[in-house]
Amino acid sequence: MNTLDRLKMEMEHHKDIRVDSEGVKALKSVAVDMLHGLIEGRPDTATHRILAQMLDAQDSFNRLGEIYKHYRVLYPKMKDTPRWDDSFCKEGFGLLTLCNALAPFNSDFRLKSQAAEPPPRRSDYGHDGDDFRVAAKDWDRCETVRRALKFFSKSIGQVDVFWGGNRNRRRLDKVLFPIPSICSFFPGEDKVSGRG
Repeated sequence: MNTLDRLKMEMEHHKDIRVDSEGVKALKSVAVDMLHGLIEGRPDTATHRILAQMLDAQDSFNRLGEIYKHYRVLYPKMKDTPRWDDSFCKEGFGLLTLCNALAPFNSDFRLKSQAAEPPPRRSDYGHDGDDFRVAAKDWDRCETVRRALKFFSKSIGQVDVFWGGNRNRRRLDKVLFPIPSICSFFPGEDKVSGRG
């Protein structure tokens, strides 16, 4: 994802090409769709290994935090509009699925359910305000990613699929799927039974 930010900065140096922040967000979303499509339903471990080496897990988690922040800003204005949040959920789902698929090949992609930590205190940093600002910014980023992981994890369902071919080809796959936001309006017992 960092590469896309560098691309934006590089393109801004050319006066005849304009790239705004919404265009970069759309480009990042398309990149997530493409990567998700590349690994979806493929038992091809070579592809997974290459992606796990090439991609930066922290960039993926930071992007998840950005999506969550943008969602939280728009929520008060858009909450009564049906399905407005599907694009946020789609990209969040894609990132979580990507991280889940790459985790066996690179432990940095493991989804860590971290406990909330208290923010840094100014008094712990003496007279150097720069160190405190860096620590506060890092804490804010980590806290946003923690909340984003919790939020998007709630919008994902899981099914275990057993492929029972011959003895040598049997396998159990975990398949993740997005739960549409409209499902939150179903009463509790309808969610469990599948009625509604």
